[in-house]
Amino acid sequence: MSASLELHLPPPGASEWPEHLEVLSRSMKNYVVLGVAHAFLLMGSVSALSPKKVEITEVQGHSFQSPLAGQVVEVSGIVTAKDRYGAWIQGDRSDDIRISSGLRIYGSLAVKLANVGSHVSVTGRVTEYRHDSNDLYLTELDQLSAVEVLSTNNVVEPLVLGVDRIPPRSQLSSFDVGPDGWLSLPNNVTMLESVNPTLRPEEFGLDFWESLEGELVTVPLPTAANFPDRFGSIWVYGDWPVVGQNERGGLTILADS
Repeated sequence: MSASLELHLPPPGASEWPEHLEVLSRSMKNYVVLGVAHAFLLMGSVSALSPKKVEITEVQGHSFQSPLAGQVVEVSGIVTAKDRYGAWIQGDRSDDIRISSGLRIYGSLAVKLANVGSHVSVTGRVTEYRHDSNDLYLTELDQLSAVEVLSTNNVVEPLVLGVDRIPPRSQLSSFDVGPDGWLSLPNNVTMLESVNPTLRPEEFGLDFWESLEGELVTVPLPTAANFPDRFGSIWVYGDWPVVGQNERGGLTILADS
C-alpha cells in the first residue's frame, strides 16, 4: 500500500530537513521517509510547493532587511544592469519612499539569460549578503532555479537624484546619537542590521540609500569623491546640496555635519 505525502521541503541547497522526518532514500520523483515521531513507514511521492509569487517591493520591505529572507519566491522585473556575477531587476515603484523596487539577482542563470531591457520572471531564494560583519547587508535572490524572459527591449525611467529625491545632509543613521553626533561612541553601524529598524530616508543618510537599494538612478553632474575600490566602484556626489565640500572637491565629514 502507498500513501501520498505533501511536505514543505527546505529551499534548494538547504542542509537540514524537517526534524520529524528522516530521508532513507530518494530518486527524482519518489522519496521514502520515516515518520520518526509516529514510528511508521510511509512510501509515496513527495511534492514541493510552488514558490510564492510576490512583488519586488514585498521582498525589499521598509526595513534594512527583507521580511521574506530565507523564502523561495518568484518575482518579475525589467533588467536594468548586469555584471559577471548576476544582474539587477526593477519592478513597479511603490508610493512608499521607504521601499525600493529594485533587486539584485545573483548566479550563473542571471548572467546567461538576463539581458538589459528584458522583462524576466525569476525564481530564487531571498537572502541577505555581506562580505564581512562590518558591512551592511545587500538583499538579493540567490540559488536561482528559473529565469524566464517574458519580453525584450523594455525601458526603465531612472529616478533623478537631486530632483525626484534629495539625500539628507545631517545624520548617517538613527544610531548615531550623542553629543558628538556621528562620532559618538560606540559608533556601531552594524546595529542597523541587528535591530533592523524601519527606514527613515528623509532623516538619515544610510536609510535614504537603503530605500533605493538596487534601483536605477541618474546622478546629475557627478563629482568623484574617492578612488576606485577593488571592484572598480567609486564614490560620487551629484548636483544636490552637500555639506563639508573642501577645496579639492571632496567631502570632509565634520562632527557637527
